[in-house]
Amino acid sequence: MRGTAAITILAALLVPGCAGEALVDGDGDGYLAEDDCDDTAPDVYPGAAEACDGVDNDCNGVVDDTKADADLDGFDDCVDPTPDGYDGATGRETPLSMQLHLHGSLSECNGTMAYHTWQAETYGVDVLWWSDHDNMLSMTNKMAGFDFECGELLCDVETPTGDTAAGFHEIENDLEESSSEVLDGGPSDEGYAWRIAGRSAETEEWQHVMHSFSAPTVKAHQMPLMADVTVELWVFTEQLAHEDWQLRVTALLSYSLDEQPNTITYFLGGDDLTGETTDTALYLPIDPPLLPGEWTALELPLTQLATDHFLEQDDLAALAYIVELFSRRGAEAAVTLDDLRFHWSREGDALWQYQKQVLADRYGDGPVTHFVGQEMSHIEDWHHVNPFGVDDVPLLDYAELGLVPVHPSLTVAAT
Repeated sequence: MRGTAAITILAALLVPGCAGEALVDGDGDGYLAEDDCDDTAPDVYPGAAEACDGVDNDCNGVVDDTKADADLDGFDDCVDPTPDGYDGATGRETPLSMQLHLHGSLSECNGTMAYHTWQAETYGVDVLWWSDHDNMLSMTNKMAGFDFECGELLCDVETPTGDTAAGFHEIENDLEESSSEVLDGGPSDEGYAWRIAGRSAETEEWQHVMHSFSAPTVKAHQMPLMADVTVELWVFTEQLAHEDWQLRVTALLSYSLDEQPNTITYFLGGDDLTGETTDTALYLPIDPPLLPGEWTALELPLTQLATDHFLEQDDLAALAYIVELFSRRGAEAAVTLDDLRFHWSREGDALWQYQKQVLADRYGDGPVTHFVGQEMSHIEDWHHVNPFGVDDVPLLDYAELGLVPVHPSLTVAAT
């Protein structure tokens, strides 16, 4: 380039009519002052290599335009020397897509961090900022259980919107004969217990009756499994388990990524269902089998089972509990149930910190950045405030502040 420029200048000196005119190249770079945008700098001239030095090296009127873009983010390497999206020309980060006020299982209903993260990765969302309800984190509106102590299958529970029935509702019933009643007695021989009995028609096909537990709001009995949840149900059978009747107790969990319900089912008698286990349905025999005439506490370690089996999810919630009694070939079957109990060992700040750790462990190396905020719902009139901060926004201690939660503790279980 410089050799060509020198030839051009020499040719100009030999052109007739130029005699007597001063030809200046002050920096000796081969370009005359009239063509050089800075005749004091030998590295600045038309066509020079552009350097990231805040100077228009090639005299094209643009500062630091190398045209190279190593990280392919749309910004020249001179103003974006590292692949972090920083645009030095404007002094700001490049635009990011962000989802705020995002709920997982620590909020209402069926949300999970796994599902929202999958959506973000699929559609190119850069940042997810979780703001789960503080009353869910502190578990203040959770029922401790249900034990039929009102003497009915459905019991009134006081809620912020009035008294509403909580208990077991019949969902399906195609048995030839069936009954459902609350009787005196129970594991302690006091109070009340619930007996289900039935008989199928003389058919090879299974017939059944199904009841589902529900509370005034899904928030009252929904259990985020991140809280380390175990469910307990006392069961009394009147006959040995055999092939023509079956008891099933199912926990319905949040949905999988392909929008299928995840379920954990314990069964007694009837066909062996363990072979029916899939990615979204876990079947486990009650083992050892229940002894007729004795009350036995059936434990469902939901968090442990879900963590071991449903690998694509980290924060499933238990949304409902289903009790089914099956019969075939005219078999008579009866079970009595009592004291449905919900146990959890992690809540408040411990649960919040665990959520942060799960996010970091599972998604820390992924394309989506996760932050954890909170939705402050323990205030009057059901208004919500959403504080956001990376590390320094604490979960408020409402007990220490003397504030009464909007949601009372809904506890129907016996003391």
